[in-house]
Amino acid sequence: KWGRKAGDGSKTKGVRKGANLKCWQFRAEAAGQRIGRRINESDTVPGIGKVYPGYLIGTETPVQMVAPAAAGDRAAAVHAGMPEWARTPVGAEERAPLWAAASGLGREAVGRHGDKPAPPGESGRQALARGTLIHLLLERLAGLPAGDARDALALTLAKQFGIELPDEEQESLRVQATRILDSPELGPLFRCEGLAEAWVALETPGQKGGVWGKIDRLVLESGRALIVDFKGDPTPPDSPDTTGDTHLAQLGAYREAVSAIYPERTVSCAILWTSADPPHLMRIPDKNVDAAFAAAMARRVPPDSAC
Repeated sequence: KWGRKAGDGSKTKGVRKGANLKCWQFRAEAAGQRIGRRINESDTVPGIGKVYPGYLIGTETPVQMVAPAAAGDRAAAVHAGMPEWARTPVGAEERAPLWAAASGLGREAVGRHGDKPAPPGESGRQALARGTLIHLLLERLAGLPAGDARDALALTLAKQFGIELPDEEQESLRVQATRILDSPELGPLFRCEGLAEAWVALETPGQKGGVWGKIDRLVLESGRALIVDFKGDPTPPDSPDTTGDTHLAQLGAYREAVSAIYPERTVSCAILWTSADPPHLMRIPDKNVDAAFAAAMARRVPPDSAC
């Protein structure tokens, strides 16, 4: 059995050898000795009845308890002594907002280019590593003049962030990035005013939550904004009409968000196919991205009906 500990902290007779005198039993008894009233096994506390030896801490007013025989009325008796706020039902828990990544929209519609996710396993990880590295190179090298300094930075970035890729793959991506930046058609996208890796979020009308995403390149011109999304598909589609709903819905979400941020600008979208030979920019009609985005949002499960 547990021994006793006096209120002054000294050990008392009967303390078990090796007992931890800082444990909660001893601390509780010390507190009872200071602020409570000692009760023995033969005592009867009004409203409670027979008690175990210990200390009674609290008001002298007898506590109104329910006898075991009246257990069916116990809830009513307990509620009667509670404040109003404690008797008010909490109600149904409010569901958390439902937010979705723009890059995942349109996955339900399959059969066109760009609808299927990257394959699992080693090939999937390397595809992700390639995409991450080319995005980083285009972000960090943008605006730098061609020369040894840019080449050295490209090499450093490739070695640091392309560690999962073989050396020849890193070299290929460095050449690919500089080829895009030096292109007469594509280079201006990275030299004019704009934002790289721009985070945006769009609330869903009538629902809690919305869509979020990161725009690879947002080009800002006088009265216009161009959303450029980088895609590394090895065999890009021939036209916007054969581009997958996943890509189009993602651009549609970005267009909706940027239009809310810059209501005075005309917002358009394009895909930069980085792995094409040569890399090229495909401008996507507004109707294509708007229709794909609207269809993807219609297929989403509203938060109130989510399981």
